[in-house]
Amino acid sequence: MKTFYLITFGCKLNQAESDMISADLISLGLKPASQPLADLIIVNACAVTAKAELEVTRKIHQLQKFRSRAKIIFTGCFSIQEIPGVDLVVPGSQKEKIKKIVAAWLPPAVKLPTATIAPQSGTHPHRAFIKIQTGCHNFCSYCLVPFLRGLPVSRPASQIVTAIKKSVGQGLQEVVLTGVNIGLYETQNSINSPKNNSLSLVELLRLILSKTDMPRIRLGSLWPTHITPGLIRLYAKEPRLLPHFHLSIQSGSNRILKLMNRRYTREEVIKITRACRRQIPDVNFTCDIIVGFPGETEKDFQNTCDLVKTIGFSKVHIFQFSPRPNTGAAAMSGQIPGSIKKARYQRLFALAEIVARREKNKFKNKKLPVLWEGIAAGWQYGFTSNYLRVKKKVKPGENWENQIEEFRIKNFI
Repeated sequence: MKTFYLITFGCKLNQAESDMISADLISLGLKPASQPLADLIIVNACAVTAKAELEVTRKIHQLQKFRSRAKIIFTGCFSIQEIPGVDLVVPGSQKEKIKKIVAAWLPPAVKLPTATIAPQSGTHPHRAFIKIQTGCHNFCSYCLVPFLRGLPVSRPASQIVTAIKKSVGQGLQEVVLTGVNIGLYETQNSINSPKNNSLSLVELLRLILSKTDMPRIRLGSLWPTHITPGLIRLYAKEPRLLPHFHLSIQSGSNRILKLMNRRYTREEVIKITRACRRQIPDVNFTCDIIVGFPGETEKDFQNTCDLVKTIGFSKVHIFQFSPRPNTGAAAMSGQIPGSIKKARYQRLFALAEIVARREKNKFKNKKLPVLWEGIAAGWQYGFTSNYLRVKKKVKPGENWENQIEEFRIKNFI
């Protein structure tokens, strides 16, 4: 066994964990390879929606059909525990054991690190996804994640700082701090801190700012109520904290939010986002919304549409509700027919596109820091600090990749 191939489904946390698995396998002497050439294939799955789980199942069937000698390890979030056709299933809560498992499969001569292999921070060449916590104790009525990943566990601050310093050393310009519910971050600080002095997310950010030189620090998905006054104040004065929040809102109806067990109201979300806009220059919002939750009426749906317009999101990730096994929402009365869910998805998608254009146009002709990425057909593309995807025309041979530029925005993607 000399090569491996990683397949990742789902969220940024899964991506961060895949990056960690990749680094572990490289430390054993294995090299990344394309799928047909890999001796080991690892599937990091997602079960947030029934659609995601179906995509994973299809991929497994495809691997079974076309693989030759490769071993397959299956891990991640998945509601089915027995996966036919794979060599080993590793529970999502035990991904860190994959290195030890693979090491046991290798002949002794292969188990030493290979000095000629450069360290890798992950699959993205311009930013690193850094896992800071996993697990959740909220038990939203539609969500499987607490059952699959367990209760909240935070990564030690010293490990996070070390991972970010490594990314700086590799020339990366941005990190994304990710987890199941990063607003629940709380752990002891082992760096210059008294024993039993726990760190909140805000304090972790202060530590990262003081201990690393990472130019751009971005947060992953947040509950709206985890954007505290202290977090807003820190963002208002620290330009390295990128002014973008992805809010896990799910609905704009207080009645549906209560059924979801989300523990906040639409009024609180509006108040928090308005406070951000008052204090944080150029702040931008994106969000997640579920349509067709059990019992959702036309009025509930209209409340969600109204919230999207009121707050002004530059991107709305829309999911049609899908009942997940053993969750409260799966057993609720008032399940919405698929045709209505699809129609509401289409209506909200059309509205979200209009709102997104409105929000993006607010930044047209304005100068913003852009991290440039790849080139396609004479255009360089990248992301602004507030997570707007933009492009600029470049001359033949010109390449701004992995550079940060104060750029006057003309063209969005």
